[in-house]
Amino acid sequence: MRWLDNLLGRKGISYDWTADPLISPLYNFDTHHFCQTRLRGNVETLAHLGPSDNKQDKQSAALSYRALGLDVLYNYETNQLEGMVFAFADAILGNYLGGFRWQGRTFTLGRGQRTADIIAIFGQPYWQEQETKLDTVLYYEWPNDIEAQFAFEDGHLASIEVSIFPELADPEFRREMGITAPWPGDA
Repeated sequence: MRWLDNLLGRKGISYDWTADPLISPLYNFDTHHFCQTRLRGNVETLAHLGPSDNKQDKQSAALSYRALGLDVLYNYETNQLEGMVFAFADAILGNYLGGFRWQGRTFTLGRGQRTADIIAIFGQPYWQEQETKLDTVLYYEWPNDIEAQFAFEDGHLASIEVSIFPELADPEFRREMGITAPWPGDA
């Protein structure tokens, strides 16, 4: 009912975007770009993803792509790309099948990865939160306030969230969590 959406003004930012199946999703941890769009860049440069599942929502903070296992986090007032959520075998968010790049290597990740696999790729995290014996979050911090959280459920990689709003940047939060390691941004 495109005509009704137009009439009622129900058009979110991705409403008129056209998907380009020739562009493969890739998040680059070296440069913090997703499909050539850098974090803090203009989310409209991701128009090749096509309309999001919530294309009618004008004030959503995320564009959801269940078929891609992906949420694109952005500021709907400024169109600034603020982060990404990559889901693996999630009943709601789907399963991300795109790629990743780190230290010049391109690879895929999935539900089969365990914490040791991620540490072997990225090195020791800044912090490891052990919620239960099998539920863990690995926190990786990069310059310019970029944080990646690798979340594991039942010992398997469930999701990766990359954000320009690092949870652990707050000294009070670190104190509450019992984190004594110096904050990388303070160096």
